[in-house]
Amino acid sequence: MKTQFGTLLKTMSVICTILLSVTFVSCSNSDDDSNGNYSISFKANGTPKHFTSQQVEEGLYIDNFTPYRLTFSAYSDTETIFITLYDMLSLTERNYNGYTVTQTDTNVIISGPTIGYQTNNLNYSTVLDSNYPDVALELTEITSNTMKGRFSGILKRNGTPDIVITEGEFVIPYKTNPN
Repeated sequence: MKTQFGTLLKTMSVICTILLSVTFVSCSNSDDDSNGNYSISFKANGTPKHFTSQQVEEGLYIDNFTPYRLTFSAYSDTETIFITLYDMLSLTERNYNGYTVTQTDTNVIISGPTIGYQTNNLNYSTVLDSNYPDVALELTEITSNTMKGRFSGILKRNGTPDIVITEGEFVIPYKTNPN
């Protein structure tokens, strides 16, 4: 009798462990419909660029003091794209157009998206002046662990032709306020 009860107890323990494991695994990404397929893609002067999951770094969303900001990037052996979005309010699903820096007597207020792009060992950026209207980012979906959206802008570098970024799209993983 003891042996049958012991066998039954072991069987029930194994079944419970399997059920709990399946439950945790299936719930861990319930808020992430990307299935781990993260990407950043865009056209640079009409040439398609695409960074895959292995090249997209986890984004960082700071939402515990202002300005709130989201920073994310992707890289390859020859190119890097780096995007930051600043706002004085918590980020929401909406359009963010233009980059501004306003200085008062007591602080500096930063608002809007910035894009940096490195190609052929040259750095291009939308951060040139305190007000730059030719950059946009739209957050189209925010979950607890992914963000999706679109971006565009005219990137500049002194002494070289501009790089026009169009049809930018991203699906990124992110974390909030790391320790």
